[in-house]
This record gives sequence, C-alpha cells and structure tokens, in this order.
Amino acid sequence: MGDFLTYMKGLRPKGKIFGLFGSHGWGGGAIKEMRKALEQEKFEIWEKELPVQFVPDPEELDRAVQFGKDFAKKLLGS
Repeated sequence: MGDFLTYMKGLRPKGKIFGLFGSHGWGGGAIKEMRKALEQEKFEIWEKELPVQFVPDPEELDRAVQFGKDFAKKLLGS
C-alpha cells in the first residue's frame, strides 16, 4: 500500500475519489494511515470506510458487497 500511495503522490490524478477498506490484525491503523497520507496530498476521500478485523465472516462479506455498491453509486453521482 505504501508503494501505491507514493505512486499516487507523484501521479497526482485529478477528479478521483478514494474509498478506504481493508482487513487488519489488532492495531487497525492501516486505514487511518492511508487517510492521513491521502489528506496530506489533498485527495478527495469518501467518508465511509470498511475496516474488517482478521478474516471477514459472511456478514462482513455482505457489508463489503454493499460498500462496493454504495461506492459505485457515489462515483456515478447517484
């Protein structure tokens, strides 16, 4: 993820919005760090996040599908 964030910093894409999601262990700091890095570069970040601890269970997988659908609606302006 660090490589990707560095790449985005150099590329500076315009008109893009980032959606943050991921699984984590106990710390759960990856999404916070991604948000911090993107905010420093003034990228637009969707207000919703999807953190999952360890391996997602069926309910969390359903939340992930809904997260994707909601993000698609956001991108399409619906």
